Amino acid sequence: MNTTKQKYALETRDKVLILPIDFESAIDEIQACFNDVLSKSHSTCLAIIRESRTCKTSVLKHFESKYPQYGRGEGLCVLILHVNAHSEPTVKGRAEKILHQIGDPLFEKGTEGVKTIRLKKLIRGAGTKLIILDEFQHFIDESNRKVQHHVADWLKILVDDTCVELVVAGFPSSINVILSNKQLARRFMAPVELRRFE
Repeated sequence: MNTTKQKYALETRDKVLILPIDFESAIDEIQACFNDVLSKSHSTCLAIIRESRTCKTSVLKHFESKYPQYGRGEGLCVLILHVNAHSEPTVKGRAEKILHQIGDPLFEKGTEGVKTIRLKKLIRGAGTKLIILDEFQHFIDESNRKVQHHVADWLKILVDDTCVELVVAGFPSSINVILSNKQLARRFMAPVELRRFE
């Protein structure tokens, strides 16, 4: 079979979704990121760039489902933290979104600095190894189409301080966010592109 026509299936609760080979490559690359942090070889970041009307969310959720959250004596273990990046274009807004996703009941409380400190503590306490930021193009301020440099700097420091891997997914404009921060850009492997399955 011609490899450009190869497909594979993701089984969901009520249907089987047929996806093109691009998606298999994307899952393999995300798995490589996850394996890197488990082996503690080096910090790896990955960008998944998608066209419109692709099944990108299905790919991310499929990978996330391989490592479900579970309870343990000291609290909830969240190996994969999957967050939609669409929120207020501020560090405080981004931190609040991630705090909510990791289960912090006080996610709305505190200043930017307080939320960031609490988030780092929760990430370490939950044993988080990989953060997936979906809709990463929203790190560009929609009101003026400028990259939120302060937020990008905050993200780089968060990744460094918590020693987690980072996967971002979004439209091609997401690359502009990565390239706007040289230190962040150096951490990224070559992006994976998801094309529409016609």
